[in-house]
Amino acid sequence: MSTIVEKKLKIILEPESPIHVWGGDEIIIGVDSFIQGNNIYIPDLDKTLDRLDLRELDIVIKYLEEKKLDQLYDHIKHKLVIKKILKNYTGASLSGGSRIRLLPEEVIPGSSLKGYLRTAILYNVLKSMNTNVAINLINKNVQLTGDPRYRAIQLERILFERDRPPKAGGFYDVFSVLMISDPIGRNLYQDSLVVRKLEIIEKPSLSLIGSINAEFFEKGSLEYELSITKPPERQYVEIPEDLKEIFNEIYDLISRFRDFTSRDLLSLLRDFGCELIDAELEKIRGIQEFDRYRVFLEDLKRKYCGSSECAPARIGFGAGHESKTIAIFLRKYYPNFYDNLKSYMKQNIGRIWDSLTIKAVKIDGEYRGVGWCRLCVK
Repeated sequence: MSTIVEKKLKIILEPESPIHVWGGDEIIIGVDSFIQGNNIYIPDLDKTLDRLDLRELDIVIKYLEEKKLDQLYDHIKHKLVIKKILKNYTGASLSGGSRIRLLPEEVIPGSSLKGYLRTAILYNVLKSMNTNVAINLINKNVQLTGDPRYRAIQLERILFERDRPPKAGGFYDVFSVLMISDPIGRNLYQDSLVVRKLEIIEKPSLSLIGSINAEFFEKGSLEYELSITKPPERQYVEIPEDLKEIFNEIYDLISRFRDFTSRDLLSLLRDFGCELIDAELEKIRGIQEFDRYRVFLEDLKRKYCGSSECAPARIGFGAGHESKTIAIFLRKYYPNFYDNLKSYMKQNIGRIWDSLTIKAVKIDGEYRGVGWCRLCVK
């Protein structure tokens, strides 16, 4: 059966702080990239080699054998094809051998945005339930042990998945009525993509426990298309009797996606994003080193947590478990469970538990948390 698209909305993402979504690729300075001045150059070696004559190729092989890569790039600079130029804002000179994590080709793929939207909707669904019903679901389906990224996967299955009829087998994910494209429009400037050092700072000692150099998206905009498709008819979805009441409530919510307006989606995103801001403000409260970051967050709250046509959001690497799990709901509505979860994480995972660390870069000498953006819906 073909998919019927009932409505399309546009989502425009604009960074408010540096954003990094790792695509799995990295470069090494002096191997597949080099620095001149404040720029990091990433050559397209395949296209460059196609432009060289046999004598030049012999020289290239010699430099490669002797591992004199800087001299190699200098020797063939007149025929060098550059694939990408990144501004170096690490605050220090990167040396040969330094690794830099790169953004994917899409900068921020549609899958990252859909994952964030899924978490925001899950938060909205839990919040809209009777609190005792939500807590009972959590007690039955959320385990303290295991990887934090998959902490609430069973809860998501209860809320978002339905068994198909026995002859069809498998399950139907109700959330699949929403489809988000990769960016269909990109507005990037010369300094939109830069390299910064992301620092992981432990509380309460404020000691630096780790850092990575990464490519960040921090200026411009990305435009996505959100397609809302028609869900299957209710009579074709099998629902267990003991969960029928809850399933019907959630099914009705998802079915109403076909009537979603840009204002409806914006309200949902704003509700979740503003909770993320409050959680981060609580995390840095009273820490003098993050005063400028606090001012930044309070400004985000003033701009987007009122009647703005955009909503605050936090996406990507370093954005924390709060933006990717039900931690925000637990912290606000079920603090005892949250405290138990926090204790487990502290004992078994230690310093990387998000409530104990702050992920930030330095901009003009002042710390700023990463991943903050605004989402505008049209």
